[in-house]
Amino acid sequence: MAKRFGSKVPANQFDLPVEKGTGSIMDLAPEPPIAETAAERGLQGKVAPGKVEQRIDLIRWSQRTDVKKAWERLAAREGLEKDGLEKATWGFMGFVLGRNYNIVQSMSKARRLGWNGYIDTWDSLSECFNELEMEKILPRTTS
Repeated sequence: MAKRFGSKVPANQFDLPVEKGTGSIMDLAPEPPIAETAAERGLQGKVAPGKVEQRIDLIRWSQRTDVKKAWERLAAREGLEKDGLEKATWGFMGFVLGRNYNIVQSMSKARRLGWNGYIDTWDSLSECFNELEMEKILPRTTS
């Protein structure tokens, strides 16, 4: 994703300390959903409560004056929606990217119910970004 938008990600980015006041930690439910079937899955006593740990709290980041001004300049230069920054779902994105646990999912039930489709994750993201560029929500990229 960084390559698409012309950014470079430092190899050690997750080893660097979190800058004071930029991150956040939110505890999730004390008993995650998998705890209901932990015993039958051999996970009894091994299921810990989840957390959302963000190195950068995206909601706070999006509300910073420097970020808002940068968006204004970018929107003006690229002809983008001026209120695009405020319309973004920063809380949801922070949750999706900030979970400190893996998700194990099965498609078996969906397939039993007739959903047999497959969509490549990157292809789907690229299509979404292309649409957002056409709608002038995101600036055009060369990818």
